[in-house]
This record gives sequence, C-alpha cells and structure tokens, in this order.
Amino acid sequence: MAHLMFCLRRLPHLTREQFQRYWREVHAPLVRSHADALGLAGYVQNHALPEGVNDKLARERGSPTSFDGVAQLWWHDQPIFLVEDHEVLRLFADTRDA
Repeated sequence: MAHLMFCLRRLPHLTREQFQRYWREVHAPLVRSHADALGLAGYVQNHALPEGVNDKLARERGSPTSFDGVAQLWWHDQPIFLVEDHEVLRLFADTRDA
C-alpha cells in the first residue's frame, strides 16, 4: 500500500474558513469524481482547529505556524500519479487555487 500526505497552507488572501470550505465543497468532490481513474483506495481531509486554538497550542509548545489541513491519499498498488496523467495533474493543480 502506498500513502501520500499533503500538508496544506492556504493562499494569503483566504481565511482559514474560506480555504476549508473550498477544500471541502469544491476540491473533495473533484477528487471523488476522479477516484476510480486515479486508482485511489482512500482519501481523507484533516482540517485544522480554529486559528485561535492552534495559535495558543503553538505558542505553548514553541511550534511553528500550523498547517490549515492535511490531505491523506492511499493506493493498494503503485500510485497512478507516478505515471504522467492529465487527471492527476488537473487535481493537483486545483489545490493552487485554495
């Protein structure tokens, strides 16, 4: 089984709420619509806690700025993204907007 994780930070002009809404309501359905073509066995979005909560935890622990989310993708076999494929490239390119 192969796993891929993306640690995501939003574009500077987006609030965390705007980013997470886009990721959940636009990007997730895009991933679902291409899941079979991509050979995905699974996809999970892990959304960060509200900024105030994360900021407090980061200060107390001396941690760097938090991510806005983490995406997890996995395949039973070799990931199709290792082969050039327009659907995969379009999916990855979509995250540039958020």
